[in-house]
Amino acid sequence: MLAVHGAYPALHRALLERAPRGMGARAGAADFEKQYLHHFKSLITKHRRRRGPRRDDAAAQVLSSAMEGAVHGAAPARLQDSPTLEAELVALVRGDLRG
Repeated sequence: MLAVHGAYPALHRALLERAPRGMGARAGAADFEKQYLHHFKSLITKHRRRRGPRRDDAAAQVLSSAMEGAVHGAAPARLQDSPTLEAELVALVRGDLRG
């Protein structure tokens, strides 16, 4: 995910901030976000001590948003190839799963 966002950070930012969004684009983005969140929920459900569906949903949303923010912040800073950033993201996920 880091490499994809970092290849053309200016283009990615322009698409996010300036491009008009029709219904098809919104539906595609919503579908991607739903699947992305589902992957985090599955990870949490499988590897984290159970705390109930509402807490698992909230944890998935927080972890997903944290990763999204880190990736989007890393791209313009040209940190997408940084082993340190990757290690920090892995540590973030592992720490959350230890909960």
